[in-house]
Amino acid sequence: MSFPVDKIYLQQPLLVHHSPPYPKRQTKKGIITTVEAVVVGGGFSGAYTGYHLAQRGINAAIVESPLDTDCQNSITVSQNDIGVFDLNHLSSTKKTVCPAQILSPGGKRFIPSKQEHLFSFKENYLTKEFLQKSRDKGCRVFNEQILGIEHENGGWAVHTSNRLLRCRVLIAADAQGKMVKKAITLNPQKETAVFGTGYSFYNKGHSHNFLKILDCGEVFKVWCDEEMLHAELFGSLPTGYGRRKRLETLMRELLGNMDFSSTWTSVFPDIYNPAFFEKPCSGKNWILTASAAGHVHPIGCEGGLFALASAELAAKAIEWGDPRIYDSLWRDCYGKTVATAAKLKNYLHSPTIANTLFAAAYKSKSLSDLISPLLTPSLWAKKSCSHTKRLLRIMLEFAK
Repeated sequence: MSFPVDKIYLQQPLLVHHSPPYPKRQTKKGIITTVEAVVVGGGFSGAYTGYHLAQRGINAAIVESPLDTDCQNSITVSQNDIGVFDLNHLSSTKKTVCPAQILSPGGKRFIPSKQEHLFSFKENYLTKEFLQKSRDKGCRVFNEQILGIEHENGGWAVHTSNRLLRCRVLIAADAQGKMVKKAITLNPQKETAVFGTGYSFYNKGHSHNFLKILDCGEVFKVWCDEEMLHAELFGSLPTGYGRRKRLETLMRELLGNMDFSSTWTSVFPDIYNPAFFEKPCSGKNWILTASAAGHVHPIGCEGGLFALASAELAAKAIEWGDPRIYDSLWRDCYGKTVATAAKLKNYLHSPTIANTLFAAAYKSKSLSDLISPLLTPSLWAKKSCSHTKRLLRIMLEFAK
C-alpha cells in the first residue's frame, strides 16, 4: 500500500534499527527475549502490524492472551480495499455485503455512493491468517498473559506470565491498549465517552443493511452478510443506561423474535468530539493503533478499515526510524476524515438538517459524492474535508 508522506520526512535519513536475534536465556524471572518492537494485542490489527514489521525486516514480537474463538465480529471492506491491504489470498472466505442506507431521524433515506462491491471478513479468521503469516516472516507470537509494562533504559520491559520481553518500540493494538497507555502516562485520565452494544444472529434470509440516526443522539445500525446478521446501538456513555433494552425493542420491531448467536458491548474514547482526533498517538518509543488509539468512525462506529491502515502506517514509521512520523501519516490518510465526520454527526441528529441534506444529496450527485466518505469509513477523503465548513454553513441556512 502506498501512502504519501510530508516532504519534511523525506529529507531525513530513513534508518531501521534492526535488532539481532538475541538468544533466549533462562533467569529467575523466566525467559528474557529482546526484540526491536513489541506489539501488545494479537487481534487482527496486531497480527497485521506484526506481519508488516516482519515483512520490513524488523525483529518484532506479538504478545496477547489466547484468542476468543466464539467472537462473531466482522469487518467490511470494498473490492479495492482487498487489493490495497493484501487480502486477495483470503477472497474465498469473504461474504458479500449489501450496500448500506443512511436513515435520518425523520426517515429520509440516503445511499452513499461507491458501494457497489462490499465484502466482510470475520475478525477471528483474519487474526489467525495474519498471525501465521507473521510467524512465516519471522515475527514471534506469544499467547501469554501480560502482567505489566514499564520503562527500561529508554525502551520497554513487558512482563508476561512466562517471560520478560525487552524492546525499543511499544505498539498498542486492540483492547490491550489500556495497559500501554498506563505505562506511557503515569496518571491516564478516564476518556471513555461512547458506549455501544450489539447482537449477532444467524442470517435467515434477511438483507437489511442500514444505519439510522436517532434524534435522541444514538445510532442504530443493522447489517448482514450471507451468514450473519448484526444489530448494534451506539451513543454517549452518560445516556447508556438501558441501551441494551432499547436495542432489543428496536430489533423486535424490525426482525421479530430471533435467537442470537453472540452478544457484545464496546466502549470508545470521545470520538464524537472532533478535538479528540488532534491528540498524539505516537511518541519517541511508542505507537497507538486501531481501537487502542480510538480510531473509529464517529457515525457508524466502525474501525476495521482504519485498523488495517494504521497497522501498516505504524510499521512504516518504525522502518523509517522515528515512531513519531506515524501521527503525520494517519492524519493524512484518514484523520481529517474522521474529525470532519464528528463535526457532521453533531448536525445529523436534527431531523430538519438531516432531511434537508439527504434530500439535496439525492438530487445532486456532486453533493452525494462529497458527503458519502464522511458518512461511511473511507481513506483519503480530502476533498470532502476541505469543503466541510461551506457544507455545514449551507446546511444551517437550509434548516432555517
